[in-house]
Amino acid sequence: MGVHGLWSIISPAGHTVPLSRLAGRTLAVDLSGWVCQAIKAKSLAQKVQKPHLRNLFFRVSTLYRLGASLVFVIDGEATQLKWGTLDKREGRGEERRRRTGRRTILQSYVNECCNLLDSLGVPYIRSKGEAEALCSILNYTGMADGVLTNDSDSFLYGATTVYRDLHTTERSPTVECYTMKAIHEKLGTVFLAYRYHTFAPNIPHSRLHLLPC
Repeated sequence: MGVHGLWSIISPAGHTVPLSRLAGRTLAVDLSGWVCQAIKAKSLAQKVQKPHLRNLFFRVSTLYRLGASLVFVIDGEATQLKWGTLDKREGRGEERRRRTGRRTILQSYVNECCNLLDSLGVPYIRSKGEAEALCSILNYTGMADGVLTNDSDSFLYGATTVYRDLHTTERSPTVECYTMKAIHEKLGTVFLAYRYHTFAPNIPHSRLHLLPC
């Protein structure tokens, strides 16, 4: 998920840093994002029975060894604007369109991950709505030093520091870092974007407006 093309636009403001840079930092993580990455990784799914649990365990272990602190956020009910997107993900036909914002396709995976987090003593909180939004609020208010995600929506929700493309391999443990400060310095723009067509029906989704500061 995210604003199409936004990562490409802001790429000049990002830079790759060693994973050790996260030591001593508190990071907010959208748990569903990690689950989706794991279950979509075909190479991993062919090797292990529950790739989402393996992925979660090793990522948490690596980051904790580095001295980072993690706070996971669980999705609540989706807004009605997102129901159509969720229907498509779950393969629902016209006759089976959802009537609530409850998420079903990933819930069993998320529940298993929550059980693992409980066993590891890692905290998580449940959002009333989008987990990504709450992660961004935690960062914006200073309760978290950054958001660890591949979802560019975080910037629209107010995040000031975002880490993406986490690599925990022993050979080259790295992560990409983006900050709103760097975006303004490198691009000299203020981003005005609409996440859903419904917010601005007359503005094509492909058009991301860049306004001079």
